Amino acid sequence: MQKPHYRTSKRYMLVSQIAAWIVIFTVVIAGCLNSAGALSLSSTVIPIMAGLVAAMLGIHRVTGSKDMQTLAKQETEGRRD
Repeated sequence: MQKPHYRTSKRYMLVSQIAAWIVIFTVVIAGCLNSAGALSLSSTVIPIMAGLVAAMLGIHRVTGSKDMQTLAKQETEGRRD
């Protein structure tokens, strides 16, 4: 059984997380500088971006091993035939 490669999806997940953190920090810093726009957006943007980071970590943790389990199951079933 050959381990699957996820170079592209890992790269996209990393870029998404970095972008989400940049948005969070930008809004927080702008809010600290009393930007009216940042203060009005912060109640919406920060929970959404934090949810995005948590979802990306959760998706990676939950589904990362499923591919290997499926490959192992298929290989085992193939040997029975």
